[in-house]
Amino acid sequence: MPIPFFMNGSTILIYRHVFSGTMINNESNHCEADIECDHAAKGCTFMIEMEFYELRLDETGADQIVILKEKNGVRMMPILIGYYEAQSIHLSLNDIKIQRPLTHDLTVRIIDALDAKMERVVVNDLRDSTFYARIHFSTAQGPVDVDSRPSDALALAVRTDTPIFVEREVLEQVARE
Repeated sequence: MPIPFFMNGSTILIYRHVFSGTMINNESNHCEADIECDHAAKGCTFMIEMEFYELRLDETGADQIVILKEKNGVRMMPILIGYYEAQSIHLSLNDIKIQRPLTHDLTVRIIDALDAKMERVVVNDLRDSTFYARIHFSTAQGPVDVDSRPSDALALAVRTDTPIFVEREVLEQVARE
């Protein structure tokens, strides 16, 4: 159920929903580069497990914000996303079914048809005020990771209950309590 929130004269609907995967501890030395990793050789960084906390939808279409919260902590991380990605997340969180599949629904169907599994989403970089993410898959041919916009990665994670991680360095740059 949306909670109305007023900001600068426009209505923002806030959806609070918590989901998270149960993959590994809050702070992990799993590598962004590979599921099976020689951490010392690749110089891996630490990742913090996050959970989906809030989706703020501006009815005017101006600002859509996803807020991730540290799974075992208090830090939060806002990510500005596009209107259509926010709508896609909203539909999934509220289990609203539409007649034909949206792009994110289709992508999940393709992943399933290829017998792959989303293992985790990692927000791994912040450059010039733009977040970067990778989606890690397990496949019959071995692990695969794919570059993604965080908004698309999160829309897929919501649909598949995939764990979300943020590299510690990125979280420390933008975290709010």
